[in-house]
Amino acid sequence: MSRPHKDEIGLVTLEEMKAYLGIDGKHLDEQIASFIGLAKEIVEKVLRFPLSRFEGVIPFTANETIKFVVASYYANRELINAPQIEKTAAVMLSGIRNNVF
Repeated sequence: MSRPHKDEIGLVTLEEMKAYLGIDGKHLDEQIASFIGLAKEIVEKVLRFPLSRFEGVIPFTANETIKFVVASYYANRELINAPQIEKTAAVMLSGIRNNVF
């Protein structure tokens, strides 16, 4: 089954991310929200342009990369390998990133 090229309007929400991670309750909301913000910054850095360029319709690949970054930071929050996470994000986003700044 093929996935759609575009995800729903907007970025991954806190509730979507908590469901993705299998987290119930509100005790980690602040941390997960922080990871979402960080993931957005990493994705924009890798893309070499702001997500706002997509005018509200975020490509599926970008949203999945945000989920990957958040899940990686959450799962490895004691010992985060940020360079490796960024390298993986760059591979995931290679089809939609700018080649130059």
